[in-house]
Amino acid sequence: MVNGGGIRTNIECGEVLFNDLYNAMPLGDMVLTCTLTGQQLLDILEFSVSSLSAENGVFMQVSGLRFDVDPSTPSPVVRNAETNYFSHIANAQRRVSNLQIFDKESGTFKNIELSHRYTMASLDYLILEAGGSGIMQGVEPDNTYRGADIEVLRYYLEVNLNGNIGNGYKLPQGRINIR
Repeated sequence: MVNGGGIRTNIECGEVLFNDLYNAMPLGDMVLTCTLTGQQLLDILEFSVSSLSAENGVFMQVSGLRFDVDPSTPSPVVRNAETNYFSHIANAQRRVSNLQIFDKESGTFKNIELSHRYTMASLDYLILEAGGSGIMQGVEPDNTYRGADIEVLRYYLEVNLNGNIGNGYKLPQGRINIR
């Protein structure tokens, strides 16, 4: 999970050079894993979409998840009046629905279990420093660094895509479905 503000430009389909990666992710964040409940994950995503339809750097880009968003629903996110940081989600209809997580064992998406604990990878800026918004407060970092964001992305591209982004990535992948 990466905040949209951490991605500075698109990477076009075709052969990907290191400079393309650097232009997209120049901030030098480290990838870190953490543990959180399904409820915390749902709340993070709800906060992530709270400013739609306005452009906002806190909007999360995800992998291994899929969910629906209804921006016509008033956001139930409550922010701290002094800091403007995330406080909590009010007891109201949410914008995020149908949250599912990919299950590697079955190869299918399954509904999130709110009390279940999950492991997630994200940026140290979000996990340890609250990302300037408090979006991931309360998650439990395991202090296992996976490398710099750009290196993790480079590794994925080399190992899984042979250094080329195919045309299949031109279209939305069905992870975040805005209704």
